[in-house]
Amino acid sequence: MKHAFLLLFLIAELFSGTPSRCDTVENDADSMEQAVDTIKKAAEQGDASAQYKLGVLYIQGVGMMQNSARACYWYRKAAEQGQTEAQYMLGLMFSKGEGVPQDFVQARQWWEKAAAKEAETGDTNVILSANGSFYFNLYVNGMAEYSLGELYSKGLGVSQDDDKARQWWEKAAAKGFITAQLHLGFLYYKGESVKQDYGMARQWWEKAAAQHNPSAQVLVGSLYEHGEGVNKDCATAREWFDEACRGGFQEGCAALEGLNCQ
Repeated sequence: MKHAFLLLFLIAELFSGTPSRCDTVENDADSMEQAVDTIKKAAEQGDASAQYKLGVLYIQGVGMMQNSARACYWYRKAAEQGQTEAQYMLGLMFSKGEGVPQDFVQARQWWEKAAAKEAETGDTNVILSANGSFYFNLYVNGMAEYSLGELYSKGLGVSQDDDKARQWWEKAAAKGFITAQLHLGFLYYKGESVKQDYGMARQWWEKAAAQHNPSAQVLVGSLYEHGEGVNKDCATAREWFDEACRGGFQEGCAALEGLNCQ
């Protein structure tokens, strides 16, 4: 499924130039071979976008044998030309020690480059996250910023610094990166490296919930259920739990069923 999803975007970008043509692309062996061959030729001619895409194909083993080292080679080629998604991915590979020796300093340097510039407007590139999911490049800067926060939080390749970690997470969250919004909410809820503040926790979780994140919807509902940072409001709690449940989130259904307050 991931391979089909990825290839659809790659083919659409290379042969149509417009997303509307995606529906006409047949995901068969001939289309894959043609797309991969076109990407390879463009990458070898120095096209940064194609170099990034070729790295993605190598890391996923689409149309070729999976090869992390070759993926890193092409990510670096694209990253050195300023391709933001490749900079993020190269940093990720260094952080994991995949295809290259693990090096958190290198990871930080590439993530800082990715965080420093906006993704190209209108580009339909996809990027592969650490857990294997795909994200549109709308979030690539946020992902880099969130990752930098992780380095500072854990003292990996940098001196441990909770304030800098939080600042990077706040930048990512401000871009709408849900993981950062959830994380900041937990920091304020638990009072970890910041003064405990249920109101701030609610603000960040509500931003994630507004993006239809079911975990955030349950968290906001829980605040209203227990009156943490807000007046206790069972009706509002029920609305949040119900929304998460209707979205198919089982924890939301369980919270709705277990709601017992007046």
